[in-house]
Amino acid sequence: MSNFESNKKIAILIVELISKMYKLGVGVLVEFEPSSKFPHTDVTARTICDYRIIFNIDRLAICPESEVYVTAFHEMRHIYQYCCIDFSDKFPDNFNEPKERIEKWKYEFKNYYVSNIEDDEKYLNQDCEIDAIAFAYLMMIKLFNANVIIPSLIKEKVMERAKEIIGKL
Repeated sequence: MSNFESNKKIAILIVELISKMYKLGVGVLVEFEPSSKFPHTDVTARTICDYRIIFNIDRLAICPESEVYVTAFHEMRHIYQYCCIDFSDKFPDNFNEPKERIEKWKYEFKNYYVSNIEDDEKYLNQDCEIDAIAFAYLMMIKLFNANVIIPSLIKEKVMERAKEIIGKL
């Protein structure tokens, strides 16, 4: 099996696993596109507000499995954030976050700052990114006891958010 095929299976598996965890059914679509369709060719995946995660075929062909796991967990947390925005009133047990946090995520997604080499700080400090990084960190530790590298710039914020999330897992 090629690296791409193996990583593709991992991506789909993690999306299915986290979908079950959040009781999303089959509402999350997984798609695969070449790097030319991404804002940066080194981006492994991106989440679209209509509950789609698009994985970069070219990155999946060369990246290690650990990158796919971290990325899939991270992107599925963005799906959770979108669900909180869209469905927290209807399904408060499934999407239980403070209203202020949901409003912040809603604002950030409407005014999303995409990562770039010149100013990763602005991207990384978005609350939706802190939350997604904290979730991916926790899942990697919980499932694989893996050492996850968190940028020092946001490490304190990520650890603080991870403490909040862990009580809900």
